[in-house]
Amino acid sequence: MRETWSRYKPSAIFIGASCVSGIIGEDLESTAAELMEELPVPVAPVHCEGFKTKIWASGFDGAYHAILTHIVKPPQKKTNTVNVINFFGSARKQITEIFANFGVEPLFLTSNTTIDQLSRLGEAAATISTCGTLGTYLGAGLEEKYGVPYVKSLQPHGIAGFESWLRGLGEALGKEAEVEAFLDKERSIYLPWIDAIRAKLKGLRAVVGMGPGFNFNTSRAIQELGIEIAHAAAWHFDKQYDDGKAPDAFTYQVEHSPTDYSLSVNDLQNHELLNILQREKPDIFFSRHAGSTVWAMKLGIPAICVYDEYAIFGYRGLLNFASSIHDVVTNRSFTDNLAGRVRLPYTDWWFRQRTDHFYSKENVDDENN
Repeated sequence: MRETWSRYKPSAIFIGASCVSGIIGEDLESTAAELMEELPVPVAPVHCEGFKTKIWASGFDGAYHAILTHIVKPPQKKTNTVNVINFFGSARKQITEIFANFGVEPLFLTSNTTIDQLSRLGEAAATISTCGTLGTYLGAGLEEKYGVPYVKSLQPHGIAGFESWLRGLGEALGKEAEVEAFLDKERSIYLPWIDAIRAKLKGLRAVVGMGPGFNFNTSRAIQELGIEIAHAAAWHFDKQYDDGKAPDAFTYQVEHSPTDYSLSVNDLQNHELLNILQREKPDIFFSRHAGSTVWAMKLGIPAICVYDEYAIFGYRGLLNFASSIHDVVTNRSFTDNLAGRVRLPYTDWWFRQRTDHFYSKENVDDENN
């Protein structure tokens, strides 16, 4: 770390713990405290040893805990900035234009932000997130420590999500009337187009494979297009978030899904995923992992990788997404050619089994209990 400071003069230094660091008991806290007295920048330990959690997304919490406790400073003033917790921010221009209707400016976290910007997160008017799994820890922490309202809503995918997201922001800012006026205008533009393409997609069956935040939000948006969810595979699942409740997107699906569908957790290996796809035989597969979409296509199932977190952002995003679905299911030439020329490594015997076939009886009983 001394060498890092000597070479690069960074604005902050983060120490990420590996599993080995945790097993042998390296004392990151004392090391960081000693260096803080020596170096003129924050030194933040990040406790992200993978073996300490059953949920890999705890790494998000570890990273944001380091930012919250070592980088963020007590606010000196309040600003018109809204903290937007996201991954890449491909819709930055669109969100900036939307927020201008409410007199606020977004600060997109944490890609491309500076340490100075991170240090002033407590001065924001509100915090909002595009992924519940990603954003809850920092949002809850800023609210608890510095009184920055955290918008607890659905994420902005599809119609219900976009409206919940903006209404939650409007409530936090005291701009409810401005939000409703904006939504009325947007609905008049996009909903007729969405209704028209929904008629072309109705009756399709889909399987969804993603992390829980995107899984439940994407499933909801897909259902808004008249597509039936046959099965959803969540890469992981945390049944209680930082506010002590089940995830809002999951609760919404339980209460509002037009049909029941099966859900599995942690079926993310190819042999498990293809087993599910072979059993359900959907018309299309949606994933947030590019590699798994290719394997679905090898089965002859059209697939879309929903990697961009803003692919289904709001009314406009839902319309564009629906058009992409229609293109994929009607132009099947690549999928059919790939499936006709690839020999899968899985036997018919495996495709007849349940995905939990190799679990021991003791493990299955423990899970059931």
